[in-house]
Amino acid sequence: MSRAWYSNRSTWSGFLSSRCVQRPGAAASPGRSYRRDPGPSTSRDCVCAHLVATAVPAGPVDRYRRGVTEARTVVLRAVAAVLPDPRVLGRPVRVAVDGVDGAGKTTFADELAEVLRADGRSVLRASVDGFHRPAAQRYRRGRASPEGFFLDSYDLDALRRVLLDPLRADRGRPRRVRTAVHDVVTDADPGTPWVDVDDATIAVVDGIFLHRDELVDVWDLSIWLEVPFEVTYRRMAVRDGCPPDPDHDANTRYREGQRLYLAACGPAERAHVVVDNSDTTRPRVLRSP
Repeated sequence: MSRAWYSNRSTWSGFLSSRCVQRPGAAASPGRSYRRDPGPSTSRDCVCAHLVATAVPAGPVDRYRRGVTEARTVVLRAVAAVLPDPRVLGRPVRVAVDGVDGAGKTTFADELAEVLRADGRSVLRASVDGFHRPAAQRYRRGRASPEGFFLDSYDLDALRRVLLDPLRADRGRPRRVRTAVHDVVTDADPGTPWVDVDDATIAVVDGIFLHRDELVDVWDLSIWLEVPFEVTYRRMAVRDGCPPDPDHDANTRYREGQRLYLAACGPAERAHVVVDNSDTTRPRVLRSP
């Protein structure tokens, strides 16, 4: 992936030298609705962070600004500053926000989108969780299978076909995309409409497994949120009711499936930007272009 189009490093350095998903009972992120993947039906299994975000028009920027710390805003604006220019690419920009379950991907992507919109950019938000496979396919290796979680959770062909590939430079216009093809609650196509996307659009996609081999060359900018399992499972215990101990048996499918991903794909090495999001009030950039 060529990085010639990035803003220069001094832009990033200047930002740094200057100064969740929905939880039970918490307000939803602006303009978004959520659906959980119910996961395995046994009582021992937890619901682990598979949320479908429905794209709707953005609300006022001040709704984004409330509760976002200055340190977090600095990081978000620094990431926005190194995005490629759609005018240089001659097509929309495709951005990935990846990380393990509970890393804060949806929140980070929402906030990045609001920063971009506040700067007058056109943003399309989507999540890989709108591209789950049907339950029969997700659990065909067994409901506790880590391999099934890693290999069978998402229809990456559909993600590329209806969302990412239409944004390529060699595709004709109008560019028409869908942001979801499957609802994990109804286990059916949600009927998400096709929308036209202009060449100035920045598509921000969040979700796990976005640095898999099938997707790694798609992204114009990819972000990895680095957060240890000890932290993410404490977050998910509050958000989803998972056992807070990562090594609990109920977490095996998800924990080990993600470890397979980390070992096979090395997403932190593949990402253009790595952010330590362990402390959501004070994230830190660990690597940048």
